[in-house]
Amino acid sequence: MKCWRIDLQRKLIRYLHKELDLNSVSKLENHLLDCNYCRSHLAQLRSSHSVIKNLAMVNPKKDLWQSIESNIINESTEQLVKPTKSNNKSYFPHLPTNLKVAAILLVMLTTSLIATGLFISYKKQQVSNPSSKATQKNFPRDNFRLVAINEMPSNTEPHIVTEGYVKELRIAPDGDMTFRLVEQLGLEEPFIVCEIIDPIRLTPPTIGSKVKVYGVSRYDDKINHKWYEVHPVLNIEPIKH
Repeated sequence: MKCWRIDLQRKLIRYLHKELDLNSVSKLENHLLDCNYCRSHLAQLRSSHSVIKNLAMVNPKKDLWQSIESNIINESTEQLVKPTKSNNKSYFPHLPTNLKVAAILLVMLTTSLIATGLFISYKKQQVSNPSSKATQKNFPRDNFRLVAINEMPSNTEPHIVTEGYVKELRIAPDGDMTFRLVEQLGLEEPFIVCEIIDPIRLTPPTIGSKVKVYGVSRYDDKINHKWYEVHPVLNIEPIKH
């Protein structure tokens, strides 16, 4: 089953190259113990890295680039710097031929980067706002097992959905938000802790409201914690009384 810990998956390549600090390494390795998806992804990265390291080194001929540059100028100048029929003038009339080609290629590259940037920005907005109607409509609910709050100690599934009442809401110094979920208002236990993190930025629920929470099940064994969590939270849906 696919893992939703996007924040940890982004660190796999840095983990492979030993670029993470000890705290990040510890968190990632704890996650890898329970996640087949990320272990498989890491194995693929290792395999690709091994293939690349074993590729034979190629030393290009000294005059190779001059030949390539000459072909680019000869073949591309007519296509990219062809005068228009209306005024018979080049877009860059005061530049040498090779600089004209470079200028046009730079314009094309800049246009491509701008379009790519706009697309990436759009995708980030979709990821960073899963509470929108469009995202909620397409959310893969069938991939999550329904688990009651009091069943969390016996749960073995990584991706779950549970429901309850929002007891309290806290904002950590790093901007992450946590809230407690209880089965009944007025009762302190049983409860679970739900954590909203980047890059899956969700709108926090209102204290006292009843909600469904989708996310990754885990147990926090830190001192003074020792509780079950949904971390990270992937989707929140209000439940009408």
